[in-house]
Formats: sequence, C-alpha cells, structure tokens
Amino acid sequence: MRASTFGVIAACALVGYAITLFGFGEVFRTYIIPQMSANCYLAVITFMQHTDVDVPHFDEDEWTWLRGALSTIDRTMGPFADYKTHYIVPSHVVHHIFSDMPYYGAMEATPYVKAHLGKYYKAKMPEPCLGSEYLGYWRDFYTSMRETVTVQPVEENGATFLWFK
Repeated sequence: MRASTFGVIAACALVGYAITLFGFGEVFRTYIIPQMSANCYLAVITFMQHTDVDVPHFDEDEWTWLRGALSTIDRTMGPFADYKTHYIVPSHVVHHIFSDMPYYGAMEATPYVKAHLGKYYKAKMPEPCLGSEYLGYWRDFYTSMRETVTVQPVEENGATFLWFK
C-alpha cells in the first residue's frame, strides 16, 4: 500500500515537473490525452469481456477456478482494432484459461478451445453499425452499460448462478 501511494505521488510529481519544463499544453497533448485514451480502452475492453447477459457469475460457495476462467466472452472490434490491441478482445477466453500463453498464440489456440468447450464457449460478434464492426462494438458497449446493471441469483440444478439482469 505504501509503495503504491509513493508511486502515484512520484508520478504526479513527475507530471508536474514536466509541466514546468515543457508547459501544460505540451504535456496534455503528448502524455495526458494518450494516457487517458489507453485507460479508457482498457476499461471498456475489460468491461465488455466480463459483462454480458450470457456470462454467469458465481458467489463464493459456487465459484471454482474453471468457472471463473470461463466467465468471460470473446468479442471483436473489427480487424484493425483487434490487430492494434494484440487480439486480446477476440481471444480472451483462451487468455483466461491459459493466462501464461503469449498473446500471439491466443488467436491460433482459440478455434481449438472453442471446439473443446462446445456450448460453454461464449462469443458475441457485433452487428456492423454503418458498415463497421468497430462502431458495432461501441453500440454493444452502450447496450451493455444500459442492460447489465445488476446480477440476480438464479437456482439451476442445485447451484446458484448470478446472471446480469
């Protein structure tokens, strides 16, 4: 906790020092905007990989490592965006199961994992919006933000699953 606090304070001090050296506009343009953009993408992608009405969640009594690993969904942002994000969006199920696999092997492994998991493999490809899968992904993000607000317990085969409602 102390190291983290020190790191945040040191980073803020360095940004402040950079502002005194180069000016606020230059630091804002070359550091703050790219940093905020990367963090926005990271948050959106993480949200979309773990939040969907088809992805169950579990309370502590029902959770197992495998159930947790499979509580994710593959999506796509379109060929260009998937390439720029090292294919973490369309190969996230593989990443959860084989977290030490390098990203460049995940896309190659995805069809094999999909075949092995069968009905337990979750993927959702966006309907193109204005001819773009990328815009379709953002439309799906908006829909998920509206529809997946809370999880509700549902009894199935003697187990309690938590589903987004």
